[in-house]
Amino acid sequence: KSKNFGKSVEDMKKVFGFKNCSMVLDLVHAYTNDSSMKLAKDFSNEFEKRIWQFHVSGYKIHGKDSQQHYPIFITKQKEILTAVSLDKPVIIESVLPEYKEENKLEWIKEQLKQELNYVRKFV
Repeated sequence: KSKNFGKSVEDMKKVFGFKNCSMVLDLVHAYTNDSSMKLAKDFSNEFEKRIWQFHVSGYKIHGKDSQQHYPIFITKQKEILTAVSLDKPVIIESVLPEYKEENKLEWIKEQLKQELNYVRKFV
């Protein structure tokens, strides 16, 4: 929420007015600016042909660096995954919470498996 420019369809129309480029629609960043996800829908509708991938995760501030990307299988914020048609490649940007298990590799594998399976339900 620290930047003002680029948060609206009108701002991005200005950018695309002189640049012929594609874009990534990061749905959790859209969510942090408008939890109704209307902003994400507006971006998707206006720039559908420019969007070449979606970035997804859940939203929860955590960790020492106040990370905002959190596993969506934990937050269950399906509104992030259902706001727009995920018809382009989907990049999962979730950051796992701090590890507290003895068998770290197995824990990570299980967390990733759960995240992937949850996202697959919406793609």
